Amino acid sequence: MRLHPMKNIVIIAEQSLQASVLATLDDLDVQHFTIFEVLGKGEHTSPETAYSKNIRIESIVSAHLMDEILERFQREHFGNKAIIIFVQDVEVVRHQKFL
Repeated sequence: MRLHPMKNIVIIAEQSLQASVLATLDDLDVQHFTIFEVLGKGEHTSPETAYSKNIRIESIVSAHLMDEILERFQREHFGNKAIIIFVQDVEVVRHQKFL
């Protein structure tokens, strides 16, 4: 069975940023992703709460689309916002599902 290299891009952001993050992904024509509601603790966590409500979005994309996503998020979403992105190398069987 042939495996195809792809990228799993993971975006973790505070819940209040969900609409703008999804708008950017839609604008970049990211077709498939999964959204999780998660809790976390970091520099943006309020002292009154133990954890902050976040979203985690995962999408398997081509290396080219990954570059576009990273560039756009760096330009429009980073700064003082509670958002991080990391990328993992993955191999998929049905790569056409992710194109």
